[in-house]
Amino acid sequence: ENIEKDERSFEFMCGVNISLGECYLAKGDIRTAAYFIDKARNGIPQYRERDKYNRLRALYALESSYYSRTGDADRAAMYLDSALMAASRFERLTGERFILLGEQELQEAKIEIKNQQIARQRNIILFTLTGSAAILFALLVILGLYRRRNAAYKKLAQKAQEWSMQEETVRIPVSIAPEN
Repeated sequence: ENIEKDERSFEFMCGVNISLGECYLAKGDIRTAAYFIDKARNGIPQYRERDKYNRLRALYALESSYYSRTGDADRAAMYLDSALMAASRFERLTGERFILLGEQELQEAKIEIKNQQIARQRNIILFTLTGSAAILFALLVILGLYRRRNAAYKKLAQKAQEWSMQEETVRIPVSIAPEN
């Protein structure tokens, strides 16, 4: 967090120095403009690469203006070329960054989709296991009731057989008269 804070303060100070250099150059105070150009140049090595090229572009453009004001056309052209190269590098790095961010977001979206599919499959498995357990429980209950009913039926049949055996021994023969 402190490193990021330091980077932001360097970025701010470099931006301020470049802006002040542009202001003094537009005002015609070449000496003060050179002072702020030097201060801005000293702050640039503190930047991350992407931000460094953006600031270098601004600084080189300022230095090109400075040298064209002082009459040094060769240095002005050299710094103008450097500003164009820094701008090109900044655009390339920024484009690569956006591509990397897009690829990262795509990977995160794929991971999220896979996580949703896993959660859905987990729910299906849980539902299937719960349903299977409920069906197994119902079958066990039905089997238990069937066995109990079957045992009761056998018991009843045995008692019925015992009663029929008792009736045959107790039965008194009844004669059937022709009048009846």
